[in-house]
Amino acid sequence: MTVFYGADAMRSFFKKQSLPNAGCARGLVRAYTPNGWFPVKPVKPFFLQLALLVIFTFTSYSVSGADVYAAGTYKDGGVRTACYWKNGTRTDTQSVSDSYAYAIAVEGTDVYMAGGYVDGVSKACYWKNGTRINLPAGESSSIAYAVTVAGGLVYTAGWYYDGGVRKACYWKGTAITDIHPAEASDASLAAAVAVAGTDVYTAGWYTGGGVLKACYWINDIRTDMNSYSNTETVTDAGDSLGGGAGGAYSRTNDTSTNLNFNLSTNISAITVAAGVVYTAGSYSYSGNSKACYWKGTVRTDLHTASNADAASITTAGADVYTAGYYTDSGVIKACYWKGRVRTDLHAASVSKAYAITAAGADIYTAGYYEDGGVSKACYWKSTVKTDLPVPAGASESFVYGIAVTD
Repeated sequence: MTVFYGADAMRSFFKKQSLPNAGCARGLVRAYTPNGWFPVKPVKPFFLQLALLVIFTFTSYSVSGADVYAAGTYKDGGVRTACYWKNGTRTDTQSVSDSYAYAIAVEGTDVYMAGGYVDGVSKACYWKNGTRINLPAGESSSIAYAVTVAGGLVYTAGWYYDGGVRKACYWKGTAITDIHPAEASDASLAAAVAVAGTDVYTAGWYTGGGVLKACYWINDIRTDMNSYSNTETVTDAGDSLGGGAGGAYSRTNDTSTNLNFNLSTNISAITVAAGVVYTAGSYSYSGNSKACYWKGTVRTDLHTASNADAASITTAGADVYTAGYYTDSGVIKACYWKGRVRTDLHAASVSKAYAITAAGADIYTAGYYEDGGVSKACYWKSTVKTDLPVPAGASESFVYGIAVTD
């Protein structure tokens, strides 16, 4: 089974909320998204603008002789519908209101999706073969962003509101485990989940000390990194690897062993291979977002000329693959990295890659591109793009996760 997570959807979700403090008044923390920065201490329930979550879709695909699954959301007639595709045939979830699928897992003949739906407030859930299972989280808003299946059990991760505070959590079946840090100032979130042996791994961020802090948890034990002081400056000459010139920039005290260094950082994805934890995300520096991944606690920068983010990660043998996007001359471009070598996926218009998997000798990435101002769900096999079908009247669609089964 191969599972990927749509964590970047989470960050875009927060960005899209219409909050009364969206101007980021004094004292609020901002979190980076591909579209800018957002306050992370909302004062309204997120479900008020949940309809804007149309931009998130999760996808699974297969190599020749294998099955291709895709999960996500499309907008048709003003309604957002969670769905999945198997080899291009779409199955919609049944809902009288907006619903959203943010991640997918395939186990045997069963298809699992994680996400949420609107019933007065947004409610976390997962679907098994289109049948919804609610994830209890009190009476306030909640969302599930990631799903995996291990030992016949379904694990999901996300957040819920408790006393006006957004709290990171995961569910084993429908039993919730709160992993909100006691020292978090006002918010935390679990964006990804993986299971290895008897341990549950989740990854995301929490707020503290005036910044967003990247972290991961093993069960309920959190790992985050020491901050460092702003005393030394190291200049990186940029990246001439593979996909062209990267960004020459200076940053302070780049020890390469910090997830969090008094700058906002976040983790979007997690995978565990041979007992080693790999995570992917970004950190902010001088007003830009820098894509990166971590092996354990050692950071590797994925240099680009401007704002960039790594939204997904996988490994194949000794190789680490990340998928994401960067900005070039004002245009956001989908790409993936093998190690630090970048491969561009779509240069003609705005595009993003949200997920990646290696299947045999092939690399599959999933995301979207814009065509005539319309966002269109797609995936790439190597650099060859394939569109995913949606109803004729659908105005938008996006893909966020990818899985390949044989």
